[in-house]
Amino acid sequence: MKYTYEFSDEENTIEINKYWLDILNNLDKSENANLKKESRRHYHLEACIYDGIDFVDNNDKIEAMFEEPSKVDMLHIAISKLKPKQKDLINAIYF
Repeated sequence: MKYTYEFSDEENTIEINKYWLDILNNLDKSENANLKKESRRHYHLEACIYDGIDFVDNNDKIEAMFEEPSKVDMLHIAISKLKPKQKDLINAIYF
């Protein structure tokens, strides 16, 4: 029997026996149920502002961590090794 793993940018299909296929299908069903639960419990940040909750971190040390040239260089090297679709996803989310 065949089972397909779905990733953000590709799919992989493997041949497995029915016992493992049932286990993986049950895990997929559980994951989908959890995703649906989370979307029902969505809480807007605007509601936090209305409630007076502030998530701002005034700690300057966090920004200083990313200003060090060696860490920035390491980040660019790591991003350069990603697949094109993964690079596009990183750029869309963070830059």
